[in-house]
Amino acid sequence: MTPAAMIIRRQNQYMRVFQERGATTPRNAQSLEELGLRNSWIFRRMVSRGVFLTSAGDRWFMSEAEADSFVRRRRWKLIGVVAVLLIIFCIYWFLVLR
Repeated sequence: MTPAAMIIRRQNQYMRVFQERGATTPRNAQSLEELGLRNSWIFRRMVSRGVFLTSAGDRWFMSEAEADSFVRRRRWKLIGVVAVLLIIFCIYWFLVLR
């Protein structure tokens, strides 16, 4: 598994745990310890993107709207990378292999 795939898997795991435990509103916020998660750099990056928000003290909840937006942006980035690689391949094929 590539490092990028491992990061995406971990991001999905964070979002799934918050969703399954119902920590999706300030009222249902929970600590990372309660959720069985750790404060990793992946989590902090998602916090900076607005996916996870703090409530009272060290209690966290997931913004479902921001989580959806985060996943959508991640998908569009992947589509962009694939498109660029496809264009490069087409140029290579047209100029070199033809």
